[in-house]
Amino acid sequence: MPTPLKVIGTLPDPRLERFFVQLPGKATLIFVAERIDATSDDIPAIPPSAQTGLLTDWVQIRQWATKRDGWYEIRWLYEAGLQEMPYAPNDTRSAADRNFQYRMEASLYQAPLTSHPNIKNFLCTYGGYMDQGQLVFPPWDPTGTSARAGFDQQGNYYGNINPFYGVDTFLSPQATLTRTYMTAGNELPTDQLYGLGYIDTPPDLPFVVTNPAASKTDNWLKSEAPAYQHGNDLEIDEGWESGGIGGWQRLIYALPVANS
Repeated sequence: MPTPLKVIGTLPDPRLERFFVQLPGKATLIFVAERIDATSDDIPAIPPSAQTGLLTDWVQIRQWATKRDGWYEIRWLYEAGLQEMPYAPNDTRSAADRNFQYRMEASLYQAPLTSHPNIKNFLCTYGGYMDQGQLVFPPWDPTGTSARAGFDQQGNYYGNINPFYGVDTFLSPQATLTRTYMTAGNELPTDQLYGLGYIDTPPDLPFVVTNPAASKTDNWLKSEAPAYQHGNDLEIDEGWESGGIGGWQRLIYALPVANS
C-alpha cells in the first residue's frame, strides 16, 4: 500500500497553508494535509493565531482532494467576515464614515455619429443627409471655412474639404463605477435589484466627477448587482455604466413610475 508523503519537521497535520485578509470583509484560511483516503473528514481546527478580535464566524466553504501518486493532498477552505465592515446602505452615518469601496474605470468607445446630441446641427451646417440608411456628407465644405484640403473617393481634389466627409462614427467617453460593501449576516438587501437596467444616480460618491458629460444625471445606468457569500456575511457589489456624451435615453431607460 502506498504511504502518504512524510512531513519533515514539526508542521501540524493538518497544517495551515494560507491565511490572508482581503478588504472589504473577506478573511480566508486554507489548510492542507496528506492522506491516503481522499474522503477523510478530519476537519482541522481554526488555529489560535487566526482567532483574533477582528475575525468571527468562520465557515467551512469547500473541501477538495488532489491525487499525488497513490496519496492525496486534502484541503479545507474557510472564510469569515470582518466585524469592522458590515455597513449596509441604510446606515445613518455619513458616506465618509462608511466602509464603502469604490472603483471607477473610464475609456472611449466608437459610437455612430447619428447618436451625437449635435447631429441635427452637423447635418444642417455641413450638408449631411441619409442615403439608404447611410449617413453621407459631401466632400466640399458648404461653409467654405475649412482649412483642410483633401481628395474624395474618386480622387478629386478639394482645397477646403468637408470636415465630416467620410465620418460616420465618433469616440464617446464611457465609465463604469462599482461600489462594494459588506452586510452583517447573509440576508440580501431588499433594494439590491431595484433600478437595475434603469437610469440611476450612484449614491454617496466620495469624489467629484469633473467631466460634464459623466456628471449628467441621465448619464448613469445601474448595470449590475452581484452578491457573494463570505462566511456568514455577504459582499455586495453595485455597478453603474455611463451613457457617453449623449447620456442614456430617458424614453427607454427611465424608471417606471408606480401607479398610485
